[in-house]
Amino acid sequence: MKKTLWILTTALLVMFFALPVTVSAAEKGNHGPSLTKGTITFEGKTINVKSPGTYDVTVPCDTEQDETFTVGVFLTFGKNSAGDSFTFTTEDKKEIKSWPYAAQQTVSLKDKNAVFTVYAVNQSTKEEYQLQVIVKVKSVHNYGDWIVVKEATCSEKGEKERVCQTCGDTQKEIIDALGHDYGEWIVAKEAVNGNDGEALRACQRDGCESVETRVIDAEKTQDNDGNNDDKETETGTDAENKIESRPDGGEEDTKSEAAAPAPDANEAEEGSVTAVETVGHEHTYGPWVVVKEATCTTNGREERTCMMEGCIAKESRIIAAYGEHEWEDDYSVITEPTCMKTGVRAIRCKHCSELKDQKIIPALGHQWDEGRVFKFPTETEAGVREYFCERCGHRGTSVIPIGSTSGVQQQRVSATTPHTGDDSVQMAICAALMGLALAGIGITAALRKKNA
Repeated sequence: MKKTLWILTTALLVMFFALPVTVSAAEKGNHGPSLTKGTITFEGKTINVKSPGTYDVTVPCDTEQDETFTVGVFLTFGKNSAGDSFTFTTEDKKEIKSWPYAAQQTVSLKDKNAVFTVYAVNQSTKEEYQLQVIVKVKSVHNYGDWIVVKEATCSEKGEKERVCQTCGDTQKEIIDALGHDYGEWIVAKEAVNGNDGEALRACQRDGCESVETRVIDAEKTQDNDGNNDDKETETGTDAENKIESRPDGGEEDTKSEAAAPAPDANEAEEGSVTAVETVGHEHTYGPWVVVKEATCTTNGREERTCMMEGCIAKESRIIAAYGEHEWEDDYSVITEPTCMKTGVRAIRCKHCSELKDQKIIPALGHQWDEGRVFKFPTETEAGVREYFCERCGHRGTSVIPIGSTSGVQQQRVSATTPHTGDDSVQMAICAALMGLALAGIGITAALRKKNA
């Protein structure tokens, strides 16, 4: 009975996993290797031992998700060439009297090996030999799904792992950093009056606040006449003709008038300001016009021109830089987000258009209405339901499966046929059922009375 049970057990163990087995041939005692031949069977797989050495064989073994399992070895020996008989014992010196012999041992996956040793003693010469089988446990892993234990970000690697459902062995893999996924460039500050502008673009990935900035070069930004007025420098005809002044008020500068005609354009330095007088009249200057805004770190410039017809006399003066930035306390929305595009918020300088700590405002996403059936499904064709975003009007659709009636039939019903809530039919059915029940009771009572 025990033998039969063991055979059934080993049969179950051969189904799923493979174990490499190292087999050392019989080690001789004091004399020659007369017991080097025989067969070794490990859970249904047989190899022949013909000479001393190492024998590798892959055999199946199913742990059935247990941490420990049973492995066994069948050993069968023939007689040597002289016809000598042998006495066989196990490692604990118990004699083996029946063949084939099945040696069993419980092995833990954590131990990784099991050792079987069988001893043979030549009854004529009393020479002792041993045959040793070393089972090195290496299960065929049954790994589950990959589980992300650390999400990869734009700049940092992540990690995922999966666990063998049999032995608990864990595999780990690195998830490469995703890299930034920047959206479109958004102009945060226009390049005007000779001052550089700034454009931003933000990474679209959730949780990432990376923002790239680039300068909008004022030298490449032309005025309405096609002139690059930003190329003008802050140098005037005479340094003493310019007085520092702030946009919110300041001293008037000393008028500068040139007694000579305007110099030839080729002789004038780029960006220089000249004051040209038309002989015979006194200049009447117009209002000051800012041609370059002052910032906290850069001087600006403003000019005024004589209003007399034909006169091109011009005066300019410096608008002093404000100095250090004075930042607002709260964020301001620089660009409003839409359903599909991100916005930008930042902290502004109170005196100039500089920004800091730019942050992305996530896109709002569409706000869909309840939708309506655009195309009714049939038994052979799918239908279409359409939706409109209540915020931006964008149209979206979804498929109604072939033959589906869920949420469709109600739309087919005419609005002129409302549900009335009339329960008269249900009441009539209930009354009929009650009548039948009473009739049955009456008939039963009459029959009992008659029989009595």
